[in-house]
Amino acid sequence: MRLIRGFWTKAMRQGGLMLACLVLASCSSLLKAPEVDVASIELAGFNLSEQRFALVLDLRNPNPVELSLRRLDFSVELDGRPFAQGHSVQPVRVPANGTAQLDVQAVSRLTTLLERLRAARSDGRARLFYRIFGSAELDGVGTLPFDRQGSVPSWCANCDPARGRSGSSKGDKPL
Repeated sequence: MRLIRGFWTKAMRQGGLMLACLVLASCSSLLKAPEVDVASIELAGFNLSEQRFALVLDLRNPNPVELSLRRLDFSVELDGRPFAQGHSVQPVRVPANGTAQLDVQAVSRLTTLLERLRAARSDGRARLFYRIFGSAELDGVGTLPFDRQGSVPSWCANCDPARGRSGSSKGDKPL
């Protein structure tokens, strides 16, 4: 009898442990990826072939639990074309249903930026449309993909930001 009771106790303990692991694993699959938006972008340096950017990303956690972001790898497209790739340089915690900012670095070819700016200027657009996508590596959860779109100023000197188009009249030549 003692042998049977010991067997059942051990089986229940192992079964409970397996159940706890399954519950934790299923909870992690219910987590949503953080929402990532570009808050600011600055030129950090350049040479003849590439430029380096310092970006500040706004992270929004849509989950009821804190996210501990270990690493963020991302790519940026401007107007639907590949622009830059980068990664986070430090971990960050994003509070439950809260926000945080993350400093990241990105590298791009100089010709890519010039092509995008030239296209925006010739179209008279005051804004460039971006897409930022990649993966967020979270402590204890694994990796979650993210994908967001938005727009940033095109630095077009002859554009009307309110309309997103050129502010010049018909006879004016673009700068």
